[in-house]
Amino acid sequence: MKLAKKIKVSDWLSSKDIKELIKLSDLKATIEIIHTWGWISFAFFISALWPNPIVIIISLFILGGKQLGCAIILHDCSHYALFRSKKLNIIAGNLLGAYPILHNINDYRPYHLDHHNHTGQENDPDLNLTIGYPTSVWSMLRKITRDLLGLTGIKSFFGLMAMHLGILKYTLSGEVIKDDNKRNLIEWLIYMIKNLTGPILTNIAIWGILYRDRYYLT
Repeated sequence: MKLAKKIKVSDWLSSKDIKELIKLSDLKATIEIIHTWGWISFAFFISALWPNPIVIIISLFILGGKQLGCAIILHDCSHYALFRSKKLNIIAGNLLGAYPILHNINDYRPYHLDHHNHTGQENDPDLNLTIGYPTSVWSMLRKITRDLLGLTGIKSFFGLMAMHLGILKYTLSGEVIKDDNKRNLIEWLIYMIKNLTGPILTNIAIWGILYRDRYYLT
């Protein structure tokens, strides 16, 4: 596999261009979050109001897309690049990006920055994601079928749980790497609580809101 060569941004962009690109706007950040969560709310709302198979299928496609939206919020906030405040990036990135999709900034940020530091190089932690591309039509059909059947989601869920429990090393490349850190029972409990408290409480809150609103709508 041919690896990428490092390039200098300044070879392609002027200092003025770079300054404009890295300029942060709390207003635009807020609009991005409202857009993502507005669609999530809409998907749940129409499913509660018209609970028929067609509407539910449409809602599932919307929610799938907006799970990616949450991942984008997590990504941007992990770079401290969505809001001007570092603290606000961490809070919003966790509550409105990471926790709903069972991630957290503490694990994601160092992993992802390592990817940026070594993009396309042999020690890029995400290099495995690009292996095998371009691929064949049949390979793409298999991937799409796995996604539509929910098999990819199930695999991702159990993989994430194993990472949060300290069984597997944190990675988003699809590789299965055993976590070799030795922890006693107390250390393991602390590690598990640290990783899972935010995602569990956030999803309980989401389910609670949905249950309440479903009651009023029906």
